[in-house]
Amino acid sequence: MTISVSSLGFLGHSVYDMAKLSPELGIEIFYEWGGETYWELALTRIMDQRTGPFSIHAPYQGDIVEMSLTEKEADMFAYLAQPFDLYHRFGGTGYVVHMNAPYPVEPSPFEKAERLKRVEDRLARLNDICQREGVTLLVENLAFGHGLKTLCNQQEFLDIFAHNPALNCIIDTGHAVLGGLDIYQIQKTLGSRLAAYHIHDNDGVEDCHQRVGTGVIDWARFGEGARLYTPQANFVMEYNAGPTPQEYGEDAQKIKAVFQG
Repeated sequence: MTISVSSLGFLGHSVYDMAKLSPELGIEIFYEWGGETYWELALTRIMDQRTGPFSIHAPYQGDIVEMSLTEKEADMFAYLAQPFDLYHRFGGTGYVVHMNAPYPVEPSPFEKAERLKRVEDRLARLNDICQREGVTLLVENLAFGHGLKTLCNQQEFLDIFAHNPALNCIIDTGHAVLGGLDIYQIQKTLGSRLAAYHIHDNDGVEDCHQRVGTGVIDWARFGEGARLYTPQANFVMEYNAGPTPQEYGEDAQKIKAVFQG
């Protein structure tokens, strides 16, 4: 296993505090929250002497990347390809993509089927693009607080991977709880295709991005599934702002203990 830290908790100039993280911890960045110069300068410092992996969270805000709805398909693929140069410059190992944005109301059965088909087709095409470019695409499960609706239940999410054996997955633990997903069963079903996790906790109601062990997630069962089925995975702590670099180090030790049982 490897353990990383997301830039979610380090906005603006505080991103440079990520350089204080232990060098064995990897880094994942939210690409769209900074320009090319911002990331070039920040990552040159943050990744210096770092042995942990580097990954990128793809752009996910705005209609252009709403994979289930956008009509501007060519523009979407072009926009999602923008981080590829940065990915290669810093030795990227994973590229995380959302497959839909939150819906204010539940789609009808017809709308849901239509959107799922569109997402499947576009993920397959995006994965082909990524493979040609030497980028490892990771598809993330989604669920939202504030009563917002998502696209997939557990079986529908797994069907996407059953229909496209070339796709790989990242499971977000907080989203899984909000969406009623059984992480252990997903671990067992996808095995090595589940290449990474976004690790955070919540209260079972809102997507709080809390520290491990401060919410409702059954970490013992999660650790058992990770140990049995995804020992190679990267564990990305994706917390909201608050924890210090030292506290990320403490939580990395908690995650190792969860993994070891």
